[in-house]
Amino acid sequence: MSQIRTAWLVLVLVFLGATAAVAPITQTSGSLSDSARFADNELETTADWDRIEGSASAPMLATVDGNATLTVSFENVGEGPDTAEYEVVVGNESVDDGSRRLAADEVQTNRYKLDTNESGEIDWYVTIDGETTSGTVTIGEGGKRRPNEERANDRTDEGSDRSNPVG
Repeated sequence: MSQIRTAWLVLVLVFLGATAAVAPITQTSGSLSDSARFADNELETTADWDRIEGSASAPMLATVDGNATLTVSFENVGEGPDTAEYEVVVGNESVDDGSRRLAADEVQTNRYKLDTNESGEIDWYVTIDGETTSGTVTIGEGGKRRPNEERANDRTDEGSDRSNPVG
């Protein structure tokens, strides 16, 4: 290298060294971690980050020998794969239980045909990761409705138990 190029290189290195020496050193953990992301989303722990939400729904009324189905859905609303424990009980009998593993953003739905051979009521409940929702299907003749005062007892604060979130 020529002497001029060497002198310029030394001058640039001295300038960069002097600039680095006087520049304040700032904490970079906020820009390199997910801590800001947790605060922005108001998540309290990493357990809130990965989770499966569920929902269950069934008709409030059905006719004898008609169709009535309990629908249970699982959705992973987390950033990574997660597993949920669940149980589905219809008429005091466990019809399904176990664990369900879902990838991020995956949705799975199960349908359970309810026995509508006789008039009466069928109670059901679904538990997903310790969160439970329940309902009752009333089986009647030819679509007859129950008296108003009995139907009013089935209403939730929102006015209907047709779709119940779990989780």
